[in-house]
Amino acid sequence: MILNYFESPLLYMFYNLPAYYLDFFQYYFFGENEIFYEAMKVLVLCFSAYMFYFFARDYLSEQKALLLAGIFVLFPLHDSVTYLLQISQYILITFGLIACSHSLINSNKIKTGIFTGFMGSFFSYASPPFVWGLSIIFLIKKEYRKFFFFVLPQIIYILYVIILSKFLKLESLRAVDIGDIQNLFKQFIMQILSFIDVAVGPSFWLKLFYSITEISLLSMLVGIPIVFLLNKYYRFDKEKFNWHLFYAFLSVAVLSFCMFATTGHYPQTAFNLGNRAVIYSSMLLVLLVVSLMNINKIINIVIISILTFSMLGISDHWKSWNKKQKLIVHNFVHNQAISTFDNSNQLFVSHNQFSKLGTISHIEYFTEGAGIKLLTKEMNRDINYSTLNKRFYLDDNKLIDRKWGTQFTVGDHIYVYDSEADNLLKIGKSEIQGYIDALPPDHRHWIQMINNEYVNSMIIKLMPRLKYAFG
Repeated sequence: MILNYFESPLLYMFYNLPAYYLDFFQYYFFGENEIFYEAMKVLVLCFSAYMFYFFARDYLSEQKALLLAGIFVLFPLHDSVTYLLQISQYILITFGLIACSHSLINSNKIKTGIFTGFMGSFFSYASPPFVWGLSIIFLIKKEYRKFFFFVLPQIIYILYVIILSKFLKLESLRAVDIGDIQNLFKQFIMQILSFIDVAVGPSFWLKLFYSITEISLLSMLVGIPIVFLLNKYYRFDKEKFNWHLFYAFLSVAVLSFCMFATTGHYPQTAFNLGNRAVIYSSMLLVLLVVSLMNINKIINIVIISILTFSMLGISDHWKSWNKKQKLIVHNFVHNQAISTFDNSNQLFVSHNQFSKLGTISHIEYFTEGAGIKLLTKEMNRDINYSTLNKRFYLDDNKLIDRKWGTQFTVGDHIYVYDSEADNLLKIGKSEIQGYIDALPPDHRHWIQMINNEYVNSMIIKLMPRLKYAFG
C-alpha cells in the first residue's frame, strides 16, 4: 500500500503530523512486507501499555497498575484500536504519551513532561479528552502549577488547530450543529445511552460472548494456563479504591461524549471499526472491572477467564477474517470471467461487506470501499467497481445507495461479482431488486434486529445521523 500525500485529507495531514509521517515512514520502508507491520503493531501495543502502566502506578500498586494497563490495551470492546495498526498508532500512542507526560509532571520532571505533552497533544486530534480528563487530578489535588504545565501543550495545539482551520482554511472541522443546542443535547443523550449499552447492556455481553465463540483450539490451550497462572501467582490484594483515577477517567469519558456529540457520527458501539470511539470510556470500564477483582477469589477467576478467552477469541476472529480477505482477493484476481471483463462496464461486488461476529456484521470490508481498493490494486486495471448490498434500491433506471446517496445508471442489466461464491453474474433489470432483497442483512448493532417501528423512530429522533454510523 502506498500513502499518497496529494490524496490525503489536509485535516488528517496537518492535525496529526507525527501520526501521519509515522504512517508514511512504514509504507515507504516496509512496502508490502506484512511481518514488519505485525511487528510494529506489537511495538505500539507494548509501548502504549507501558506508558499507561507508568502513569497508573502513581495511583495503584505495581501489580494492579500492570493489570490495568494490559487489560486496557487488549480490551475486546475496542478491538479495532488493538488490531488495526493505523488506528492504534494515532490513538494509543497519543494516550500513552499524554499519560507519560502526566506522570512526569506529577514527579516534578516539568521540562521532560511538557516536551512529552507536546508530542502527545500534537500526535493526533484524539488528544483533547485525554489531556483535559487527566488534568482533573491536578485540580482535585489543588496542584495548579502542575495543571498549567500539563495542559499548556494542549492549549498550544488548540490554537494551532484554530489557526489552520480558520485562517489558512486547510479544511473544515468535523463538528456540526454547533449552534443547534437542542440537537447537540439529543446527541449527547445518545452518547450516554449508547455508553450504557456498551458498558453493561446487551452490546457488552454479546461482544464478550461472540468473541469467546471465535476462539480456536490453540488459543484455548494458551488461555487455560494463563488463567491458571494469574489466579495462582497474582496477588489480588484488597486495595482502597482510587477516586482520583475514577474522576479522571470519568472526565475523559464525558469529554469524549461531548466531542462525539458535535459530530453526530460516532455513537458508543462495541462493534465495527467505529468502536475506536469506545477507547475513551474503556479507561473507566477497565478501572471498574479491575476494582471488582478485590471482592473474592471466585469473582477473580470468573473475570479473568471471561476477559482472557474473549481477548484471545476476538484476536482469532481478526486473524481468520484477514485470511478470508486474502482468499477473496486471490479468487477475484484468478477468476477467468473477471480477467476478460469489459472495463467500460460497471462492476458491482456483493457479499462479504463485513466479517460476521455471531449475528453481528463486524469488521468493514467491501461496504465502505476498503475491499474495493484492494481489488483495484491487485487487478491493476481500470475497472469501475462499486459495492452492492441491502442499502441499495432500484428507482426506475437508477441504482441508489441509501446511505451515501450514490447513484448508478442502469441499462438492461448489471454485472455483479458474488465474492462469496466467486461468480460473475449478469442480472437483468427486472431481477435487480429481487437480487438485492435476497442479499444477507448486515446488522451492525443488536437493536437493528428489533423489528419495531416505534423503537427505530425514537432512535432516529435522538440521533438524526445514526444512519451514517450504522448504515
